[in-house]
Amino acid sequence: METVMLVIYAAASLLGPALAVAAYSGLFHSVVVQTRAYPLPRLTLLYKFIRGPFEDLQPVFEELSRLAPGEKWMGLYYDNPYQVKPEDIRSALGCIVSEGDAPPNLSLKRLLEAKGYREIQLPTAEKAIHTTFPWRNRLSFFIAMKRVWDALINYQIKHSLAAHPWMEVFGDGMIRFVGVLDHHADFYVPETGGAVTRRQD
Repeated sequence: METVMLVIYAAASLLGPALAVAAYSGLFHSVVVQTRAYPLPRLTLLYKFIRGPFEDLQPVFEELSRLAPGEKWMGLYYDNPYQVKPEDIRSALGCIVSEGDAPPNLSLKRLLEAKGYREIQLPTAEKAIHTTFPWRNRLSFFIAMKRVWDALINYQIKHSLAAHPWMEVFGDGMIRFVGVLDHHADFYVPETGGAVTRRQD
C-alpha cells in the first residue's frame, strides 16, 4: 500500500506542474466563434510569401522572433490543405508595421525590407468569422492549431459560410483568428495570383 501511495504521489508531482503549464497555455480556454464586424483596422504588413506546406512557415516565424520581438505578426492562409497539394499551399507571413492612421515604424520597416520582406496595405472588410486564443508561449500555438481550427471549420460548415483568406494575428498576448467574408480579393498578396483557389471547408 505504501508503494502504491508513493507512486501516486510521484505521478501527481510530475503531472501537476505539466497540467498547470498546459492550463496557462490555453488548454481549457473556451473557444467562442462568431460572425461579427471585421475586427481589424487598416494595416501595413511587411511579409514573405510562402508556397508549400505549413511546415515551411517555421523559418519565417523564427526570423520574426529575432527581427521583431514584441511586435504584432500576421499570417494569411489562402488554401484549404485538404483540397490543395502541400507544395501548392499559399501563405504569407510577416510583421504589422502600422495600424489605421498611425505612421509606420520606419526603422522596423527598413530592417524587414533589407531581409526580403515586401509591403502590402491591407484594408478593412464588413464581416468576418472571428475568435481569439491566448498566446503565452509556444505550447499555446500548438494547442490553438488543433482546438481553434477545428472550431472554425465546424462553424463555417454549420453556417454555410465561405471565408477566405484566413488570418492569424499574434500580439497583445493573444492570437486573433479572422476569416474574411467580403472584399476577399483585397487580402490576396500579388504572389498568390489572386483569389483563384478559394478556401471552402
